[in-house]
Amino acid sequence: MTIDDLAVIIKDEFGHVNERFDKVDQRFDKVESDIKELKDGHERLELRMSNVAYRFEVDDLKNQLNLLRQRVDKMESK
Repeated sequence: MTIDDLAVIIKDEFGHVNERFDKVDQRFDKVESDIKELKDGHERLELRMSNVAYRFEVDDLKNQLNLLRQRVDKMESK
């Protein structure tokens, strides 16, 4: 085996390594893209949720409204 033969073998092996790294890079690009989509979706969900009243707040407001209605009804019946 000559040095030139060895150089060709090494070059071919590095070519295979580069192909594998290219595949790994593509997979990382896909993962990064998926993470960005998840972050964007999470931010949109947070924005929507920040404009929604919590259930206990809604229930509390309903109770207060019912009490006010009862008082008004009592006042009107007198």
